[in-house]
Amino acid sequence: ESAHRGIAVLDNVLAAAHGFGEVTATKAVILYHYLQLLFIPWPLSWDYSYNQIPVSGPGNFLPWLSLLIHAGLLVFAILFFRKKPVLSFSILFYFICSAPTNNFFINNGTTVGERFLFVPSLGFVLALVYTLAGLLKINLLSYTGKGKTAFIATIMGISLVYLVLSISRISDWQSNFTLFQSGVEASPNSSRANQALGTAYQNMAMEQQDIRLRNSYSDSALQYLEKSIAILPSNADAAFKLGQIAEMNRDTAKAIMRYRTAFEAKPGYYVVSNNLGAIYAAKANYDSALYYFDRAYRADSTQEMILVNLMVVHLNRKEYAEVLRYAARADELNISNPKITELAGQAKAMK
Repeated sequence: ESAHRGIAVLDNVLAAAHGFGEVTATKAVILYHYLQLLFIPWPLSWDYSYNQIPVSGPGNFLPWLSLLIHAGLLVFAILFFRKKPVLSFSILFYFICSAPTNNFFINNGTTVGERFLFVPSLGFVLALVYTLAGLLKINLLSYTGKGKTAFIATIMGISLVYLVLSISRISDWQSNFTLFQSGVEASPNSSRANQALGTAYQNMAMEQQDIRLRNSYSDSALQYLEKSIAILPSNADAAFKLGQIAEMNRDTAKAIMRYRTAFEAKPGYYVVSNNLGAIYAAKANYDSALYYFDRAYRADSTQEMILVNLMVVHLNRKEYAEVLRYAARADELNISNPKITELAGQAKAMK
C-alpha cells in the first residue's frame, strides 16, 4: 500500500513506496539529501520529483547512514544541551524548522525542495560559525583570540565559495527555458523536469516559422517528453504533449495512443478527453467521440468548446433534444457563440 494517499507519484516519490521498510528508508534518503544540500549546494535544481530520488529499501546503505547521522545529531543535542548549548540549539533548530517539510513526519506535496531549507539553514550557519570559532580559539562574545585573522579569512573564504555558487546559478533563472534546461542537467532522472523542457521545446516549435528550426525543436521536444514517459509512464501531462505533437505530425494512430495513456492516468483531464473526442468525430466515429466528449463535460461542464463538440455529435446522431439541452446549458453560462446558435437552430428545425 502506498505511503501517501492523495499525493501523486509525480509530486512525491514516497507515493511509490510500499511497506514500512521502503517508506522509512526513502524518508531517510530524503533527509540525507537535505543535509547534503547544506554542505554542498551544487548542483541545484528547481525539481527533484520522481525519479530523481528513487524509492529506497532497508537493504541499501544510504538510508542507514542517514538515520545514523541524524540519530547521532539528536543524541548529541540532548546529551550536551548544557555543555554545548549553541550547538545543541543549532541542531534542534534545524530539526524543528525542517520537520514540517522534510516528509519524515508530515506528508508533503514534493520530494525535496531547496526552498524548504531557507529557515533551517540558519541553524547550520550558526553551528558552522560556532564550531570554527571553537577550533580557532575565538571568543565570540568579545570577538578576540589569537586565531582571529584565520577565523576572518576562513569565513570570507567560505562566503566567497557560496557567493560564486549563487552567482553562477543566476543565469539559470533568465527564462523558463534556461531554468528547465538546467533542471534536466541537475535532475536528469526527473520525469517532471524532462516534461517541462520538452514542453518548452514544443512551444518553441509551434511559434517557429522556419521549417528546419521547427523540426529541430520538435525533435528535441520528443526526446525529452519520451524520456519523461520512460521514467514515469503515468505522467499524463507528458503523454498529452506527445499526443499533441503526433497530431501536429498528422500521426492520428500515435496521437490516440498517447491521449489514451494520458486519459487512463488522469481521467479528469478534460482537454485530453476533448482532443480524443475530436479525433473520433473527424473519423465520423460518433459513438467513441460522444464517450470522450461526455467524459470531458463531466470533468468541466463550463467549457465552451466541449459544449459545441457535444452539440455537433448529437446533431449527427440525430439526437436533437440533447443538442438543445447543451444549448440551454450554454445559455445558463451566458455563452454567446454563433456556432451554438446555429446548431440549436438546426436541431429545432429537425425536431
